Amino acid sequence: MSLKRSIIVCVLLLTLFGIGIPVASATDVILKPSSPTVCAGDAFTVEVFVYPNAEISGMYFEPRFDDSKMHIEDVSEGTLFQQWEERSFFTVGLTETGSIKNVYGCILGEGDVTTPAVFATITLVAGPKTNGISHIYLEDVIISDPKGHAIDVTVTQASVKIYKPSIWERMSRLLK
Repeated sequence: MSLKRSIIVCVLLLTLFGIGIPVASATDVILKPSSPTVCAGDAFTVEVFVYPNAEISGMYFEPRFDDSKMHIEDVSEGTLFQQWEERSFFTVGLTETGSIKNVYGCILGEGDVTTPAVFATITLVAGPKTNGISHIYLEDVIISDPKGHAIDVTVTQASVKIYKPSIWERMSRLLK
C-alpha cells in the first residue's frame, strides 16, 4: 500500500471513529420557566439562560409557543451582554398582529462574554380558559463570536402545565 493511500485510510478511520480529534462542545441555551405549573390567567416568566462554551458577543432567536394557550406580555434584556460594564444593544421585533419575533442582542464595540447569564426574560400570560401542557421553544437560535461567526448551539426547550383553578382557589385569590 502506498504512503498516500495509507494516509487517506488513517484519516478516514480517524474521521469515522473520532479517535484523537478534539471536538468542541456547543454553547448551551436553556429555557427556565419561573414555575413548572401555572394557573390559567396568570403571568409567568421564562428565562433564556446561556452557558457560553466560547467567547460570544451576539445572539438571535425567534420565540415559539401555542398562542391559543398563552401570549407574550413582554421580552426584556437579561445581563448576559451587560457583564463587565459592556455596552449592549437589545431589540424585540413585533409583527403586524402584535406577536414577538426577531429577538436580538449584542455587545456594542469590541468585547465578549464567557460567563453564564440570562440573555432575555420572556413574560407570558396563560389563557384564562386554558388547561394542559404547553411547550415554549426557540427557533433559529444563532449565537456569534466577536468576529461575527456563528458558533454551535444546543437548545433545551421548556414546557409548563397550565391548570384551571378550583372554585376554592379562585375565591381565595379574590379575598387576597
